Amino acid sequence: MRLVATHPIEGGTDDFDWRISVAEVAQDSPFSAFPGYDRCIALLGGNGMVLVAAEDGLNHRLENPLQPIYFAGEARIHARLIDGPLHNLSVLARRGRHNITLTPLFSPTRLSLAARTAPLLIQCLSGELQIDLHNQKPLHLRGGELTLWRSNSPDMHLISRSEHSQALMVELGVPPN
Repeated sequence: MRLVATHPIEGGTDDFDWRISVAEVAQDSPFSAFPGYDRCIALLGGNGMVLVAAEDGLNHRLENPLQPIYFAGEARIHARLIDGPLHNLSVLARRGRHNITLTPLFSPTRLSLAARTAPLLIQCLSGELQIDLHNQKPLHLRGGELTLWRSNSPDMHLISRSEHSQALMVELGVPPN
């Protein structure tokens, strides 16, 4: 597992409000349990896996790249690889503090986002993505690069700059009271 971002920054593996990571899965195995957290994963590469949690009635074939699946962190999930190793993005958020929204972005992309106070991560997976920020110099992300606003992201416009751009946007909103 490669940690991409966590909050708080000094939080350990068991003491965080949210965590974003990329995992390499090379064999059939159970998922680690995270009681009290909500979880979202999306396939980044490979042929996918079947996720089974008999107690929760989950039997999901995760094989479409970038399409998220959401489930409780305490679910006892066993992953069976479809055909060979894979890697996936995993987002964990403490239940009641943050809601996870994972949005895949494919080219052509032209998306306007209003300013936010909650954490926002944008990761370019392939191609190039331009982020035009209000009254600031544009950001250019290439495959493998990302940007993170822990809070207070500005108004922005996302524009794909290559024909086969792919990106993920992870929003960690605050649930309504």
